[in-house]
Amino acid sequence: KQWYQRRVRGLDNAYNESFVKTMEEIHNAPWASITTDGWKNKNGDPTLNFCVRTPTTTLFVDSEETKEMPHTADNLAKWLTKKATEVFSTAGIGKINSVTTDGCAANLAAFRYLKNEPIFKDTIFIKCMSHGGNLIAKDLLNLPDYQPLVENAKAILTHFHQSTKNSAILKRLQIELHKRIIALVTPIDTHWGSYLYMFVSLLRSKPALRRYAIENPN
Repeated sequence: KQWYQRRVRGLDNAYNESFVKTMEEIHNAPWASITTDGWKNKNGDPTLNFCVRTPTTTLFVDSEETKEMPHTADNLAKWLTKKATEVFSTAGIGKINSVTTDGCAANLAAFRYLKNEPIFKDTIFIKCMSHGGNLIAKDLLNLPDYQPLVENAKAILTHFHQSTKNSAILKRLQIELHKRIIALVTPIDTHWGSYLYMFVSLLRSKPALRRYAIENPN
C-alpha cells in the first residue's frame, strides 16, 4: 500500500510539474492556436481533448470525459469556451488566433456560437485538413470502380469478426500456413490509411483465407 501511495504521489508531482511548464510555454508564446477533438477512451467513454499550438511546440493541455453531456453544437461551444477561459485567462486571451476541430456537423455549428464569445473575437475557425482528406479518400472508395472491392473486403472481415468459431479456424490456418496470426484490420472512415491496412492484411492472409474457403464452402 505504501509503495502504491508513493507511486501515486510521484505521478501527481510529475503531472503538476508538466502542467506548470505547459502553462509557462503558453504564457510566453506570442500567439497560440487551439486544437480540440472528440474520441472514446479504451473503456468506450466519450472524451474531449484540448491542445494548444505555439510557434515552437504543440502542447497537450487536458482530456476530459464528457459522460452524459451530448456532443451538440451548443454544448461543445460552452465546453470549449470554458476550457479556453481557464487556460488563457492568465496567459492572455488576445493571443488565440485560431481554433481547429474536425469537420463534423456539430463542430461546424459550434463555430457559430463561438464567434459570439468575447474570448474568440479575434479568432478564425478552421476545419481539420487531415479529417477532410480522410473523408475525401472515403468518397473516392465509394466510386463504382472501387466500391465492390471495398464491400467484398468488409464482408470477409464481418464473417470472421462476428463469429468466434470462424475467427478461431482462420487463426489455426494462419499458424499452419504462415507460422503466425495475422490480424484482419477493420477500416475507419476518418483513418484513410486503415483501408490500405485492411487490404494488406487480407492479402497477407490470402493462403489461409483460400484454405478456409475450401474447407468451409458454406
